[in-house]
Amino acid sequence: MNTQPDITDDEDMPADGALKNEKVLGAEAREAISRAEKLFDKHAQLVEQDVFTTASYDVECTFARSGGPELSCDRFGERHLRLVLGPTGHAHILTVSSAEGCCSTEKVLEPGMTWSQGPFVCRYARNDLTCERERHGFRIGRKVVVAY
Repeated sequence: MNTQPDITDDEDMPADGALKNEKVLGAEAREAISRAEKLFDKHAQLVEQDVFTTASYDVECTFARSGGPELSCDRFGERHLRLVLGPTGHAHILTVSSAEGCCSTEKVLEPGMTWSQGPFVCRYARNDLTCERERHGFRIGRKVVVAY
């Protein structure tokens, strides 16, 4: 049994540093990287609608492009809140009367990851999600909710 890792020669390494020989990465790692690139590629083309949830499964966000780009995030829990950030102005906080639970998507934003579409950027830290458009946005945490 050969326990040494696959190693590429310098001639397999192009000038830009990318590997030609994909044997260096395991199949699981290549698949995980591919999924992450498809889900959260910062330079992806703008889509009509995109939905993601936080890894804690207590916040779900929906981006909609039609009618002017809008990002809305629902925080589920004792008090269901919806934070909405439109194409202009500051964010708004709404109370939603709903017994609906989170979440309906398989796209999960893990701590340390960033999501973006159109003018919006969301960063998920261990304890909160911050979404912004220019100088306006909101922060959703377990104990703190702020719109600005």
